[in-house]
Amino acid sequence: MDTKNRTPGQLRARTAFKLAVAFLSPLQGIIKKGFREKAKRKKSLALSLALGHALQAAILDRDTDPKINPAAILLSEGALAPISLMHVLRNADYIEVKHVDIQNRFVNGDDLITVCVYHVASGTAVVNTALNRREEGLVMVSIPIELQQEVLEVYLVVSDRREKKFARSMHLGRSLPNNVWEK
Repeated sequence: MDTKNRTPGQLRARTAFKLAVAFLSPLQGIIKKGFREKAKRKKSLALSLALGHALQAAILDRDTDPKINPAAILLSEGALAPISLMHVLRNADYIEVKHVDIQNRFVNGDDLITVCVYHVASGTAVVNTALNRREEGLVMVSIPIELQQEVLEVYLVVSDRREKKFARSMHLGRSLPNNVWEK
């Protein structure tokens, strides 16, 4: 089909698709792990499932000027118990997440916690390098020097120790320099 013959609705849908792909592409590694179980169950690709969710839930102003709502993006999906947040702090060169969990039979202390810091404009995503377990109650992720004065989207992902099962990811907020947070 020639681009001159596309309707405004088709152009908006194409723009929304391009926005979602551009937003999710730098996060492919974590998405592949986080949607692996669901993708296998549905006989689909992990990135396709994340993209489908983004197109359904994360597109704002669909009828005028499509934009991505980072809070509606999912990096993982699953039935694992999520964590209860207590405190998120941004320092000059790192982000710290303290959390507590109510101990019950559905929560394993050896579940892994991953914090993903994402700078949308440059397409740079950084995750904590240390293996942080649920029972530790603290995750720290270093912010590269080139991103220390930038606005960052912060996500949290919980997986079992083998990274086979996941909880639904959480958007912790938009972090501005000087420890200012937007939800």
